[in-house]
Amino acid sequence: MRKLLNSVLVSIMFALIACKGSVSVDSPEAETILYDPDSTAVLKVDDVLELTRVIQLETAGPSSMIGEIYQLAYTNGVFVVFDMSNKVVKIFDENGKFVRNISSHGNGPKEYLDIRSLCITPNGNIAIVDDMKKRITEFTVDGKYVSDFSIQGYPHGVEYLNNDTLVFESACDISADDDRINASEIYIADRKGEIIGCFGEDMYFKTRRSDYGMSRGLLYRYCGAVFFTLLENNIIYKMNDDGTAVPKYNLQLRPKNLVPMWDKEYHTEDDIMYWMTNFFEQPNFGGAFIEFEDYSIVRYTDHYHYLPMLVYDHRKKQTFAVDDSGDDGVFRSFFNFSCAVMDDGHSIACWVTPDVIRSYLQYGRIPDNELFRKAVSEMDDESNPILLVFTFK
Repeated sequence: MRKLLNSVLVSIMFALIACKGSVSVDSPEAETILYDPDSTAVLKVDDVLELTRVIQLETAGPSSMIGEIYQLAYTNGVFVVFDMSNKVVKIFDENGKFVRNISSHGNGPKEYLDIRSLCITPNGNIAIVDDMKKRITEFTVDGKYVSDFSIQGYPHGVEYLNNDTLVFESACDISADDDRINASEIYIADRKGEIIGCFGEDMYFKTRRSDYGMSRGLLYRYCGAVFFTLLENNIIYKMNDDGTAVPKYNLQLRPKNLVPMWDKEYHTEDDIMYWMTNFFEQPNFGGAFIEFEDYSIVRYTDHYHYLPMLVYDHRKKQTFAVDDSGDDGVFRSFFNFSCAVMDDGHSIACWVTPDVIRSYLQYGRIPDNELFRKAVSEMDDESNPILLVFTFK
């Protein structure tokens, strides 16, 4: 009875705390990541990061072949690849050797019909989000089934807190009986899939135009913590295990203002999808963010152009703009924000597909880096993608 009562109290606490709404963009608790072209110090790429490893993902027969990588993760010394074309999750060791497929595509027990995304649980397991079944299924990296449960709505991304709860994003109708929950962006759920908290206003659901909301990643888990952004302001939040959201970074831009992804002053219901497709003339933060142990990487956009990539030093509490000078071309050409942070908290792995390599070869634009050129010379049309591991200096 006491255990049941505690569970009820915890659920009430989550709901009361999490559904208060978002914190003001001027919140004093947040550290400021400011880009001012007149005063922000500039660093060269090779002053910040270097290519430390190139890993060829092994081609060892049909079961190991990758069609299209949609998501890459790293846990317990292995790379977890979500192959969207083949609708399967594959495991490669840290040297690129193919290990196994995790379950298979299908409608049977412990199988998945339509993978939306995957995430790594705090204990290092793999949680696969099945969009069609509205189910999350957990496996070990050895491929052993652990558990599964249904979840309300159609979650796009899911991340686990360091307890028995999880956070997910959805731009769909979650509960027809609760308009407050329907209109949110971020949700907290228990391991039974029940909603126990919510954050933010889902403007896309309100306008019945949620296509973009479903395709945009709002959640990030790095260095053992879960971070998220909202469409309505320019704050990056860190979520505590008790379900409270703490403003971690306040994003700013000078001399122009950084406009939130949804801003009623600039956007109407009629132009929202056009703006999201083509970008607005005002500078904005589209969610390009990665957290490391000592640094954060952030990128803002200005109309069709990226502003310089920003590196925020956690120790110095200082923002640096990173330009391409001095770079051998690898990072500038192949870095992306859909990548995997390694366990050391200082390195990140990105992928490059053979068709991209062929394009670079065709136009003679292969970066002048010995590690990269050696890996490319050993590839052929049957090769799997390569992984590029960049490490902070």
